[in-house]
Amino acid sequence: MTNTHPFHFPLVIKQIGEFLTVSVPDFEIMVSETTSHNPRIDKDYVTLINRLTLKAAKKVLEKMSQLDASGKNHYRPASLVRQTIQIKNKEQISTKTAAKYLGVSEASLKRWELAGVIQSQKSRGGHRRFVLGELDRVKDQMAKGQRPLTAKEQEQEKLRQIMVKASSGLIKTTPFIGKGL
Repeated sequence: MTNTHPFHFPLVIKQIGEFLTVSVPDFEIMVSETTSHNPRIDKDYVTLINRLTLKAAKKVLEKMSQLDASGKNHYRPASLVRQTIQIKNKEQISTKTAAKYLGVSEASLKRWELAGVIQSQKSRGGHRRFVLGELDRVKDQMAKGQRPLTAKEQEQEKLRQIMVKASSGLIKTTPFIGKGL
């Protein structure tokens, strides 16, 4: 393996609400803990960052040793593309963490997933993993006082808004003149 040190791969440290997260996108590793919602950069905060960074580095080493033992190379080189903002919405979160992030119970989150309100992916072990972008979308709807909508309901709402604008004259429409069917 050409990159034998865990810090050859980019680390992303982010504060999302009450969660401080350290991730290694190249290995699809993410560790997080709750912290105060409005953190100050003080000794305790830096200690938390160090603890999460160490956890992430240990997971990278574990994954690298598994790859070495199997005789495989890392399937992706450390990349500049994966360090960009595109990472933000692709990070996957466990059901427990996702429920905390949204402020709902795990049972509610699972019901929403079954109803199509939020999408998840299943791990090999059958555990749900929620994409951060999906969680942000649902959280935005909840912040506006709306109940989370399914994909079909979102499309219907968009059409309804277009029809309201058309009927109020905000959108100019031209009648279709043609031969009858």
